[in-house]
Amino acid sequence: MALPRIAIPAYRIAETFHGDTIQTVAYRELGDANRWPDLVALNELRPPFIVDDPDLVVPGVLLAGDPIKVMVPAPFVSGVRSPDDVFLHDVVLTNQMLESTGEGDFALVSGISNLRQALNHALATKRGELAFHPRYGSLIPRIIGEISSPVAAIMAADYAKTVVGADERISRVIEAKAEASGDRINVEVVAETIYGRPVNLQVVI
Repeated sequence: MALPRIAIPAYRIAETFHGDTIQTVAYRELGDANRWPDLVALNELRPPFIVDDPDLVVPGVLLAGDPIKVMVPAPFVSGVRSPDDVFLHDVVLTNQMLESTGEGDFALVSGISNLRQALNHALATKRGELAFHPRYGSLIPRIIGEISSPVAAIMAADYAKTVVGADERISRVIEAKAEASGDRINVEVVAETIYGRPVNLQVVI
């Protein structure tokens, strides 16, 4: 008997921020500011699309901070594919160092473990740190030691939720929390994958 196809929403949910325009959201989430009409059509928006003033909100206009739908590249994953294939494969990185199998090969990680590793690295990497991947990473490292701990914790949890939720292998973020202490921020995220399996993340930044 053929396995059913698993329907995945053709969009993911992203967050908007104070000062956003529809063009800045398109650039941040899609990598191309010129794709703003796609966001307008998907979210059934009307000018001015996103505002900072609650008094200007009308149907079809988002208030900065509201969620926005963002299209994803692949709307379906065949039910005959294994979760390991969907969550991809990579080399094992420990403290930014490649691990060896002891037989001359690099150790590999697959499935949910690879997803967890990839998301932890994305959270811990300062956005803009990688020259050829300027949009990779998070804003969490930038706020360490810059603002008071309670505010830093709130911001870090919000940034973590955005980073994890942006991964196309994640269907939703269930919970994101953070604790700031001195020059360290502990981040914990619980999310649900597109296969319905939970993934728990814990990273110290």
